[in-house]
Amino acid sequence: MNEGENVKAIEIKSGETYESGYFKNLKYWGGLSGTDSDNLNVVYAGDQLLRTSQGSLIPWEQITTWR
Repeated sequence: MNEGENVKAIEIKSGETYESGYFKNLKYWGGLSGTDSDNLNVVYAGDQLLRTSQGSLIPWEQITTWR
């Protein structure tokens, strides 16, 4: 997703429980593209919005209000 000069990467997972492996592919892509972890995002079936050192974890029910 493009936001001006920033590119936000979003990956969707079906799990409800966060696992650090959720960011594996995004970290790889971020390394290739030069995108930092602030712009790496996982949408998942859980209910907690979390910001980690690897990126943001976003509940699917909050995707329309998240920025």
